[in-house]
Amino acid sequence: MVDLENLKLRHRIVYAVILISAIVGLPIWYLTTSIHRAALPEEEINQMSKSIMGRINYKVPIYLIGITEPLQGLLVEAQALIDQEVAKFDSPIVPHYTLYEGDENSDGYQIKLIILEPEDDREESLSISPFSDRQTKMFISADVINNDKVPDFIMRVVTNDLFGSELEMLKRLDKNYQDDYDMVKMPYSRNYKVSLSFLEESDDPIDWDIKPVIKTFERYLAILGEYANFTVESQLGYYESLLDSVNLEREGSDNTTFILRDTSTFIDYSEWGLDQDVEVGPSINLVLYVPNSDKRIEIANSSTGSFLVPQWGGVVIRNNDQEDSRISTQELLPVFDVFASHLFRLLGAPEKPKSPFIRADILTRWQSVECLLQSVDNLMSLTKLTKQLPTIPIPEITLKEVDDTIKFVNESVSIMDNDSIGNWWKRVNQLSSKALELSDKAFFQKDMVQQVYFPEEHKMAVYMPLLGPIGTILLLGLLRIFRESREVKKEKEKEKEVASVKQSDETVSVKAQGLAGLVYDELGAVRSAEVADESGSVSMAIEHASLNKESDTSLTSLTDELLLEEMKELKIDSGSPDPEDEPKDEENPLYGTILDNKEKRNLLKAPLPKGYVGEMTDQYKPYEQIRVVKRSYGNPDKVPRATFLTLVRNSELYGILSSIQQLENRFNGKMNYDWVFLNNVPFTDEFVEMTSAMVSGTARYGIIPHEHWSYPSWISQDRAKVVRGSRKYSHTLYGSSESYRHMCRYNSRFFYRHPIMDDYELYWRVEPDVHFKCDILEDPFRYMVDTQTQYGFTIAFEEIARTVETLWSACKRFFSQENVALQLPADNLMGFISDNHGDTYNLCHFWTNFEIANLTLWRSGLYEEYVDYLDHAGGFFYERWGDAPVHSIAASLMLSRNQVHNFDKIAYQHTVAETCPLDDDLRKNQRCTCDPMNDWLLSSNQHCNRKFLKASKQVPLKDYKKYFNILRIRKSKEEEQDRRKHRLRAEAARRKAEERKRKSSEKKKLAEQKKEDAINHAEAL
Repeated sequence: MVDLENLKLRHRIVYAVILISAIVGLPIWYLTTSIHRAALPEEEINQMSKSIMGRINYKVPIYLIGITEPLQGLLVEAQALIDQEVAKFDSPIVPHYTLYEGDENSDGYQIKLIILEPEDDREESLSISPFSDRQTKMFISADVINNDKVPDFIMRVVTNDLFGSELEMLKRLDKNYQDDYDMVKMPYSRNYKVSLSFLEESDDPIDWDIKPVIKTFERYLAILGEYANFTVESQLGYYESLLDSVNLEREGSDNTTFILRDTSTFIDYSEWGLDQDVEVGPSINLVLYVPNSDKRIEIANSSTGSFLVPQWGGVVIRNNDQEDSRISTQELLPVFDVFASHLFRLLGAPEKPKSPFIRADILTRWQSVECLLQSVDNLMSLTKLTKQLPTIPIPEITLKEVDDTIKFVNESVSIMDNDSIGNWWKRVNQLSSKALELSDKAFFQKDMVQQVYFPEEHKMAVYMPLLGPIGTILLLGLLRIFRESREVKKEKEKEKEVASVKQSDETVSVKAQGLAGLVYDELGAVRSAEVADESGSVSMAIEHASLNKESDTSLTSLTDELLLEEMKELKIDSGSPDPEDEPKDEENPLYGTILDNKEKRNLLKAPLPKGYVGEMTDQYKPYEQIRVVKRSYGNPDKVPRATFLTLVRNSELYGILSSIQQLENRFNGKMNYDWVFLNNVPFTDEFVEMTSAMVSGTARYGIIPHEHWSYPSWISQDRAKVVRGSRKYSHTLYGSSESYRHMCRYNSRFFYRHPIMDDYELYWRVEPDVHFKCDILEDPFRYMVDTQTQYGFTIAFEEIARTVETLWSACKRFFSQENVALQLPADNLMGFISDNHGDTYNLCHFWTNFEIANLTLWRSGLYEEYVDYLDHAGGFFYERWGDAPVHSIAASLMLSRNQVHNFDKIAYQHTVAETCPLDDDLRKNQRCTCDPMNDWLLSSNQHCNRKFLKASKQVPLKDYKKYFNILRIRKSKEEEQDRRKHRLRAEAARRKAEERKRKSSEKKKLAEQKKEDAINHAEAL
């Protein structure tokens, strides 16, 4: 027998040990061994890596000055020749050199056309001054004009003389391109230190007149100010003799001239005292070496007496042939010309053209793009590293650096797209350099590098001394418990068998009595008598059941049959389904009506549900699916006939679900307005079910007719295809997309004609993946009705100029018609879309991804004529006219300024733009989560929202001035911090210079003392 008491005690002890190990040990092990891995935005990085080349808009404006009567029309021809020539260069990024007609005040590159007089004997020529600021003069003879060679001349000037070196540099962006460029170029940094060293071999002091020439050199460095920050330091050195390893070959018979053929051993890095401090940044060393007066050193194959040390600096050897120990400024100027050439070469600037301004611009543009591409490559390398090494930690600081890098890259690309001045590289270079610095920090983050890989076998070596003994004890204890439990179980089974034999007769008797009692209880005494009559007697049946198992089964079956018969007589439901009553499966057609998200009915076979307003004509039956939900309004007559409107793909389901959820929570959950979804293909069941479950009002699903989403008869599809192909390589947003053009045309001309929209007067356009960051306490639809407002928006944006090159010309032709111009109100918003009273289009438009409008505006005869005129002009397909500028121009000209409203109390965000109410009390009441400093009116460098306020004479919210002052003070503090840093760096440089001067003076005194001691010693001998 097993001692059960001791066995239970032993089991409790083992279980307690296991429980303590699980409750205490496992959490401690998890906390001490877990690795924090922040979730990097890998999908966004992968997408950015694939699309970064296509997103970079490398555009350079050039202004032609002096286009006289004989030269009219050359602008278009020259532009076409330039585009053809640039397309021949095989580079990953194709630049766009765009010609404009300008004057002397045009900011940027200028080509001044000068027509030579007939008596002038000069031929056509080109003048690029190294001292002028980005102006090139072209002297054109009459023969060139008469032979129509001026466009070709301009093309060669642009692609060869001015920017030929830039086209060659862009080839280096290809990872497979190889040359000796990177072997010489200094690594890029936002801060460089230029160390000027004036060294002489002898101890004869030279009077260096260097202050004026250094100031001139600093002004020369200012040209590179957009590329990087430069600090200049200088030092003087004496007794800087050459190493014995320097191989100097004697030249001639005078024994004073030597030829230096191998420059690799010329510099004595250890003894010459060259500054190697990298605290400020990479150091560019420029050395002027003066040998003894009795020796001349010439450098083989060098006319300037200089040589370049890759990624370090340059050296100029100046032989002192004069007895005068003074070297004047005029004598130093040629030396500093060589220094300037060395500096540009070390920074990677091209050798042409002669103008340092243009060379600096080319270098800055190229470096900006290089930094963007390198930043994205760093992020891709980081994601690959984290995937290959699953045990590497990813701290939160790395995630922040990655997010900031992505932010700076996106801001740079946005600036390049939206730049209208033509100097994007000045701002992009700062952002791209920050992105590169942050991406480098993220990849080489110390918390990641120090734990790059921890092998699994090392973990076992750490765990075994601790877990081995404990695990062995617990395992042996569990095995013993298992064995003892089996023995106890066997003993209990033996005891049960003995007890079952003794009580078998009693068990059978009780079972039979229970069955008989069951029959009696259910059917009553009469049924018991019937059973007795059929079997002889109840007691005989029970006795027979106790002797034969089959009799027991028979009795049970008999009891069940009697119970069923009794239930049928009493009409009691047995719970079994009637096959005739089961609902039959019916195929659910593609187009149908969803009533309550559970019951589905076929729209074509069943009548319309009650409460549905509108007609379902046979023509549009295949184009509509609806979901009917009872409105919560007491009086429908007072409700604006309004709806939300979304043109959406099935693949954008979860993006639109996010937008619906926010808008329902913030506004529509208590208003129950309808929601219309339109698509050019049938909606999937998943889309209908998911969206209809989230919309509180009536969700309606319309399919766009084919004739509204296809090419009209007057459009040449071959020409449209060629245009899309050309825009594919011009890096225009959606420039090569065919579906985007159909969408813009549909939103401009057809959406308000859909039969679903006939039931509404107002609509609110909603896009996928937008955000509403405040509660909307005032009904915008009600506001539109009460104030008779026709159009509402939140954000005004500048359109990409390349997509609407001829839109304004077409609009001017239409609105200048006499019968049209008379219909335009005098107090319209012309000042919003044009800065010169309609002469040109300033590209401002209402961002129509948020648009609340009265449909009567688009259904008016004037708008129908307007959009039909634009449609026949072909710009939707031959360029890339968007619905936003089409709507904006129409609303600005066809409405009075008080009929257009800026909903600045609605906090709205879409991609890069965001609005936030500039009213502190309003944000509290509306539970806002937005930052007012991010409001588009404050944060944007575009001025379209401000132009609207000026043109409409509307007043911004009450705290606008407050936040504007905060922004101004913040910028002022940043500028003051920059100035303070500059002063500190200047002071540190001054102290270093004084320290070097002191050491040089001490060294000179020591040398003089040694010389005097040597003389005294010689005299003593």
